[in-house]
Amino acid sequence: MKTRAFRAYQALLFAGIGLLLLLRVWDGKILWYINQRFVLLVFVAGIFLMVLAQVAFNAGQLNQAAHSEHEDHQHGPQNLRSLWWLALPVAIGFLLPAKPLGTTALNTRGMNTTAPLTMNLQAAQQALQINPADRSILDWVRLFSAAASDSAYDGDTVDVTGFVFHDPRLDGSVFMVGRYSITCCVADAYAIGIAVRPQQTAAFADGAWVRVQGRMSHMNLEGTAILLIEAENIQAVPQPEQPYLFP
Repeated sequence: MKTRAFRAYQALLFAGIGLLLLLRVWDGKILWYINQRFVLLVFVAGIFLMVLAQVAFNAGQLNQAAHSEHEDHQHGPQNLRSLWWLALPVAIGFLLPAKPLGTTALNTRGMNTTAPLTMNLQAAQQALQINPADRSILDWVRLFSAAASDSAYDGDTVDVTGFVFHDPRLDGSVFMVGRYSITCCVADAYAIGIAVRPQQTAAFADGAWVRVQGRMSHMNLEGTAILLIEAENIQAVPQPEQPYLFP
């Protein structure tokens, strides 16, 4: 492959990756893949790749002007194959619809009812300053993990939104309402949930988004105390624009 064509292909590849990143930042779907604190870095990377594409294209044009077609440098098949492999994720990014993690990921990750070690005491103290009715699932799990007593928050008002997950460890009509928490990117996504006991039998499929209002309580699950919402009202809601929670 001649240098001019090789550089043109490089430029197209850089521009494709840069455009994909910028589009995901623009439509907000980048937050389905990374923590919000990294969005600016992704935006800068997208701009840099677009500039790099222009540099690569200009380099090919200059090489064409400096050498005749007969003298133009040839790039071997190995270089070409490496570029084609790099083009594959770009094509997938444009062709496949972006979507956040769903309940199918729980088959390998599972649903957690306690906060990970990265959610420290300081985070729990910050959650304590939030009005109980405004706390997220993450806030409640942080607080419960740091509580001195299992019944510390029994009776508190609860109003949370999350997706339904029927944990096989739970009996009867009790189900989990959960969200994914992302520290860095989807690779470290951590599904956290709170058990919900409705006043009446509720028929919600796994993955359905619901808003649960009620009073906080607790229960034992396989010998471990976990949070339990004594639900007073459960209603189906659309998936939030941002389905993840960020520590």
